[in-house]
Amino acid sequence: DELDLRPIYERHARLFSRETIAALGSADRADERYAELRRLAVEGYLDAAANKLTEEIALRETKDAVEWDGARVPYRSVAPMVRNEADAGRRHALERRLVEATAAQNPLRERRWDTLYAQSRELGYASYRALAQDIGRLDIDGLAKTVSAFLRETEREYRTELSGRLREIGVEPALAEKSDLAFLFREPQFDRYFAAEGL
Repeated sequence: DELDLRPIYERHARLFSRETIAALGSADRADERYAELRRLAVEGYLDAAANKLTEEIALRETKDAVEWDGARVPYRSVAPMVRNEADAGRRHALERRLVEATAAQNPLRERRWDTLYAQSRELGYASYRALAQDIGRLDIDGLAKTVSAFLRETEREYRTELSGRLREIGVEPALAEKSDLAFLFREPQFDRYFAAEGL
């Protein structure tokens, strides 16, 4: 029922300490294990600092519920219900309930991110993004350029295809909501090929 991370971090505290991160600074960078060990230590350090909030968020997601059709639906069950709801009006209404429940939890998520940002700066990074780019060995700027080019090259075709697909499920593209995309991308027309008894 609860995400009890604290004992894990306490038992392995040495792995996620500033001392371990500093020691990795003098490790053999040519060793193929180096990058992953450093990433593990840094991410573990950040996660340990935020684990109380991570647990609180998980607890809220487990305990919160949404009122729907005269019943209390567990928070984590609502998104799958949205994806499966064929009626657009009901789908939109259910999605609004999910958004409200998520918004009520978001102050916890904001505090968690504030903690991660502060810990990143404490480790000497200008920002969390700089940390992610460094330890994740990810060229965020290069990825952004690649993705931007892909979006430019495919936007017209994507919008044309999406408009047609939305109309097929009875949704006017200009009025489409996030929940309509969730239903559309679930591809309910293929359900017949994946019958439960066939699993």
